[in-house]
Amino acid sequence: MKFVSEMLNLHPELVVLFVTDYTEYEVKAHVLSGFKMNASEYLSKTPLKDRIINKYSVFSEIEKLNVFCFGKFRVMTDDKAEIKWRTAKTEELFAYFIASEGRTVTKEELIENVFGKFDANKASNNLKVCIHYLKKNLEAFGISGLIQNYNRGYKLNVDKIYCDYYELQSLALKNEKIDTSNIEKYEKISQLYCGNYLEGNYYDWSEHKMDYLQHLYIKTILLISEFYLNNKIHMKALEIMKKGLNTDFLNKEINEKIIEMYIKSGDKVSAKRHFCEYKLDYRKEFGVELEEDLSSSFTKGNL
Repeated sequence: MKFVSEMLNLHPELVVLFVTDYTEYEVKAHVLSGFKMNASEYLSKTPLKDRIINKYSVFSEIEKLNVFCFGKFRVMTDDKAEIKWRTAKTEELFAYFIASEGRTVTKEELIENVFGKFDANKASNNLKVCIHYLKKNLEAFGISGLIQNYNRGYKLNVDKIYCDYYELQSLALKNEKIDTSNIEKYEKISQLYCGNYLEGNYYDWSEHKMDYLQHLYIKTILLISEFYLNNKIHMKALEIMKKGLNTDFLNKEINEKIIEMYIKSGDKVSAKRHFCEYKLDYRKEFGVELEEDLSSSFTKGNL
């Protein structure tokens, strides 16, 4: 039994089955020893093959686990089954592993950021319990070896993860020029952003990354709109810029580009209306008038 425990510590993706000739002991063994010995199941020998096939077909490897962080945090399997977490802290713990992007996360870091509101002993115990719940949650959907014990901490196997924010980040950091060969790819990425990072959950530790990803998204929106403006597809440019305003409605650069686009197309009425709406929103948000230098930049088109 000690050997099994040690093997599972080294290889948590293993499925351990104890097989017995005595069917009357099967249930009793499972109840008394299963979780203590880290066994996945106790089975009688007959009919062993059929029971393993029926019960453990879920343990076939999946290609990717789909993780969505924009808006509300959601985790889904390839067949669109959404994973439901046993506790809110288990869900937060997995969200933190996703945010770690595959680096080793120490137990001390997890305790400080995820369980920091508890005293030290309780926080340490809660971490152990949530790690156990997390692995069991994933195993129930046929996902094993995703969270690995590594150098006094844990590590997420990102090779098995598709994540919307990973994709946005990867594309935005390329700093490539958008043209007809890649515009569809950028459009697809812009559609992924259905809300701020973990907006539907909000964790204290997520705020910095939320600001960072919002910045990358706005940067991507501006690049896409620039492509459409350069190709004189003004309505498409306007559509994508207004989408950016849904995320950051007071963004100076987006508002300025919208007004400039209206002016260049000869629609000064729309330009003036948008400018007035922006001034009003600015006053409501900050309790002061639009700064003079900003105001002058918006009126350079003689609104």
